[in-house]
Amino acid sequence: MIVVPNLYDRLQAWIHAIPAGRVTTYAALAEALGDIAAVRWVADWVFHAQDVTLPCHRIVLKSGQVGESPGGDSTGKASRLRAEGIEFEDRIDLRRFGWQPETDQPLVTLQHSQQSIREQTLLEAPSIEPSTVGGVDLSYVPADGTHGDRAVAAYALVEVSSGKLLWSHTTCVPVGFPYIPGYLSFRELPPLLSLAKEVQAAGKMADALLVDGNGILHQRRAGIAVHLGVLLDHPAVGGQQIPALRYL
Repeated sequence: MIVVPNLYDRLQAWIHAIPAGRVTTYAALAEALGDIAAVRWVADWVFHAQDVTLPCHRIVLKSGQVGESPGGDSTGKASRLRAEGIEFEDRIDLRRFGWQPETDQPLVTLQHSQQSIREQTLLEAPSIEPSTVGGVDLSYVPADGTHGDRAVAAYALVEVSSGKLLWSHTTCVPVGFPYIPGYLSFRELPPLLSLAKEVQAAGKMADALLVDGNGILHQRRAGIAVHLGVLLDHPAVGGQQIPALRYL
């Protein structure tokens, strides 16, 4: 089983650790996570952080410009930075005042997990046409605005020949990983695996799974359909890909 790091706690700890008189950037925090693709999530999380003890005013733009705080406040943010000893006019000199957290880049570790999953992928046409298909998808219920969501994972068992819905099931579980492009599997796998366990226990697993998400068309050829197929050892295909291929 893949161990998914708690990026929320990691990011919060780094922000708490920014020393007075120093700043970091949204991009630097994303790079500390291991992928600049995380920068949008970092900025959104910081902007909506509810912990008033977090020194979020010490996070600035990559250009060195102060940028806004929640509520559109840039003047107050600049005043707080100057009060902490940071000297600047239009832009902060990041070579002088910049700070970078020590990190093991957890997203790089997840990239290695994706590579491992990809190497276990088997692509083959089915020996016989599936008589049933199980469609799986998720929706999200907003939670507290920081750790974000609960996921409702849904399964629909359909007879291929008639298109008839034979059975359906849903389950609701917490989501512990943010939405970061390229890492959707680590957000959606836990609820989908919980769902699959309940489907198997009910004896309702389809001949093949149709997953609403990427498979081998993922940028590292290891999308959610690949992960689910490999971890369940069961035929699965991404929703927009060729149904005849296994573990797509």
